[in-house]
Amino acid sequence: MERTTVTLIYGPNRKTLTFPKDFLAGEPIAPRVLAGGKPPAEAFAEALANPDGTPTLRELAAGRRVAIVSADEFRAGLQKEIIDALLGEVVAAKPESVSLLFATGSHNPAIYTRNLAPAAEELARRHGVNLRIHGHDCDKSPHREVGTSPMGSPVLIDELLLAADVRVYGHESKHHYMCGYSNIDKLVLPGVAARRSIEANHKRALDPDSRGGRACYHPDPKRRSKPFAEDAHDARLLSERFRLEGDKLVESPVATFGLDMISEGGKVQWCAAGKPENLQRRMAVAVDEAGGFEVDRAKYVVLSPGGPPASQTLYSVQNCFDMALLGA
Repeated sequence: MERTTVTLIYGPNRKTLTFPKDFLAGEPIAPRVLAGGKPPAEAFAEALANPDGTPTLRELAAGRRVAIVSADEFRAGLQKEIIDALLGEVVAAKPESVSLLFATGSHNPAIYTRNLAPAAEELARRHGVNLRIHGHDCDKSPHREVGTSPMGSPVLIDELLLAADVRVYGHESKHHYMCGYSNIDKLVLPGVAARRSIEANHKRALDPDSRGGRACYHPDPKRRSKPFAEDAHDARLLSERFRLEGDKLVESPVATFGLDMISEGGKVQWCAAGKPENLQRRMAVAVDEAGGFEVDRAKYVVLSPGGPPASQTLYSVQNCFDMALLGA
């Protein structure tokens, strides 16, 4: 009998499966590699020079208090390269002060910033800037409540972010099994929010509409119902209406700037900078182009998380199953 062979990645190894010919419902599915991948420095410089919907970061940061927010080490990505690019632009603007916050959410900052924090210190020395580096702790960092989201979540945000006149979000996007898309909003809630806010927001994952591939900013109206993502989005927008002046929280809109991207194998496949709201609509299209598929219903599904780091923990592997089976 003629056979078909498929090789999948599990952990550090590969697993070869053999089936009777025509047994599979279709060809194996893997993320697409988008055309035009570029080295990070080149891609970031191009995006930062052509922001969407805002002045350049150098214009925004000049003489002001700036906070850069970066993802932590929980997921693999180009965090160091993103920080380097954003720090270079901010330092060139001669800001009043610069802070770097690692958006750890409820993760332990001692674990999930242990490599990035020293790397950021080295970058600060190279750029010649006095950089305050802060690994957010949802239990111990000082937080200030800025209000309640429309869905009822209390929004308590790290005071270091609230003290900034300009808030800069550096992020790498992908599908996300709870939020629909890992996006800039997540850098604020859960990223630099208190545990009470995180718990209230994460309860939205139990809503039947909190399936993959959805977001309140999605270009397709049929895919905009996503309570988890909507709550995080509203929380970020609410936080940007307030600034901490000394010990007083004042309602005064701040400037925001985002750098978002998709990478594969160290190359940047898609990148954009500018107003976060503008980037999110474009990001959803690019992420779907790279990793969104429509397939016929089948009785059995064989899944691989795709190798390290997604295959290194049971938690990450379960995420992959959730995303594949719940619409991402």
